[in-house]
Amino acid sequence: MKKITTIINFITSILNLLLSLAKAQPIIVPALGIIVGIILNATTQIQSIIIPLKLPLLAIIFVGSLAVYPPLKLIEWIITQKSKPPFEYGGLFWKPTIFSFGYPTPICHHQGCGNKVLVKSKSSPSLEPTQFGGITYATMQVVYIYECPEHDEVLRSNEGLTELQTKAKLMQKKYTQIKTKL
Repeated sequence: MKKITTIINFITSILNLLLSLAKAQPIIVPALGIIVGIILNATTQIQSIIIPLKLPLLAIIFVGSLAVYPPLKLIEWIITQKSKPPFEYGGLFWKPTIFSFGYPTPICHHQGCGNKVLVKSKSSPSLEPTQFGGITYATMQVVYIYECPEHDEVLRSNEGLTELQTKAKLMQKKYTQIKTKL
């Protein structure tokens, strides 16, 4: 059972990564095309083409630093992504996203579990009837039940998954901003 949930968690994280990449596709694809074109051009024709440049030294240093910045930023990003621990918000533990525009995933808080938490909604009539225009109504209240496949119920809340995810995303942004300032 544990292997199946681990495989399912792996597949969902791959799908989340693909969705995040799909959102960033307008930026990533042209940049990758330019980088691949430059690399292919440089490796196949580096000995046959000589381009004389008459640029000031400051311009050459500036262009060189711009060329080195993206790979260094990528290395820094890979190092910082491995060190992001899960954080707690709203009674749930959240696995941070790889990209800043993705939403965190709720996970089980039991030690060593890390399974993705499933959400079920249950509507029940409210205990307090509502009066409107002289008529008494029983209002329906929706309760969201967050469950781990192994450890059963983790949390009951009046907030849905999307609401908690947006709030957890804001909390993650605040946490990373505070961490980068330190």
